[in-house]
Amino acid sequence: MDLIDNQSTSNSASNDDENSNLKLISVGNTAEGLGIKLTKSSWDPYPFVSFVDENRIQQHDLQIGDCLLKVNGRDVLGWRIQEIAEQIHNKTEDDNNKVNLLLWRSKNSQVNDSFILH
Repeated sequence: MDLIDNQSTSNSASNDDENSNLKLISVGNTAEGLGIKLTKSSWDPYPFVSFVDENRIQQHDLQIGDCLLKVNGRDVLGWRIQEIAEQIHNKTEDDNNKVNLLLWRSKNSQVNDSFILH
């Protein structure tokens, strides 16, 4: 399910020191969406970012492969993508259109990683 209808437009606040795998990002939300797509299989406890619209989200340092842990302080463990989208929509209406995302990023992940499996 796509979260493209939750675009960010404001500055992000990030607490990503170089030794941390956690990132707290605060983004503005508009009718156009955040500009990301989340993916989650049935065995994944948390969803991960599978698409980033770089024209809409680049200033917030989100990367493909980032794992979403919390939305506005609420742990999304086991949530369906639709439930996460609803939490983003509902919270931003009450909170000046701000969305706080707690993400986990592998220290070894890079946006352009590719793998060949034989």
